Amino acid sequence: MAKFTTLTFTNDDLDSNFEVELIHGKNTENVILSWVDENNIDRTTTDVFTVLDANTIKVSCGSSVTGTQTVVVCYDDILSITGRKLFELANLSSLDDQNYRLALGKKNAPAVNVSLQNFLTWLTSVLPFMKGENGLSDIPTNKKGAARSNLSVYSKTEVDARVTPKLDAYSSGMGGGLGHLNSTPYTPVSDYNPATKKYVDDKFLGSEGTLSDEGRNTFVDSVGVLLFSVRSRIALLNIQITTLGKYTPEAWIQVGKVNKLPVVQQYGGGFSIQSRTYESILWTIKTDGTLLVKPGLNTTITWYLNISYFVA
Repeated sequence: MAKFTTLTFTNDDLDSNFEVELIHGKNTENVILSWVDENNIDRTTTDVFTVLDANTIKVSCGSSVTGTQTVVVCYDDILSITGRKLFELANLSSLDDQNYRLALGKKNAPAVNVSLQNFLTWLTSVLPFMKGENGLSDIPTNKKGAARSNLSVYSKTEVDARVTPKLDAYSSGMGGGLGHLNSTPYTPVSDYNPATKKYVDDKFLGSEGTLSDEGRNTFVDSVGVLLFSVRSRIALLNIQITTLGKYTPEAWIQVGKVNKLPVVQQYGGGFSIQSRTYESILWTIKTDGTLLVKPGLNTTITWYLNISYFVA
């Protein structure tokens, strides 16, 4: 049955931290507190009260107070509760003294009073594996299967029988195994080979390409690579080329070589603006990466090429 008590304090009861400890009862639990100041205003908040133990609370005011402060305590007396909560009331770190006694029983019936030592002796005799010495080996052989089933565990033999075939199939299917802890470079070669994270990142999330000056024609004065990026096997190459205008018209001029090779030879066009005249230029990339251009105007001029192609 819930009980109530009213406690009061004044500013003189507060310590230097504006806190006061109040004894509200003996052996209580389920404590509910409220604080009303001298003007009958409820000052209860979640951080005002601290329950120190089953008998004492601490009130944190946060500042000085005037007049008489009232704390109303609603609680349950442990002695009025049917039965005791063994683990909540225990205050021993270990069962050093085997002479402690236990009262076993039920409501409205005489209790059986036994020593702790006798209780443990009885429990060990009924459940031998609880001694922790032999594990499940103390259980009769014809009972172990039922015990494992009730505990939802498998024996080593059962685990091996279930797991080993799957491990063998996985290992052989992977050509030696490619587990989640793998740190060895691996490149898939067949349709159903797995792909590592690095392979996917390098192949599809993107990488930067390069354009070398290998085999560059002397008629090409300068080359500026503005963008050369590969995303999901699509190469995007944006370059600026200046030609000197001493080449043979309609001839292909080598600019260099790209390191991202196309699936097949690619063709396309670019442009330049010369004296407000739009001039065109053709380009092609061979499967070995050779980049060639065919300018449409034999003069010193700057050309702009936006090239896109599928990477092998």
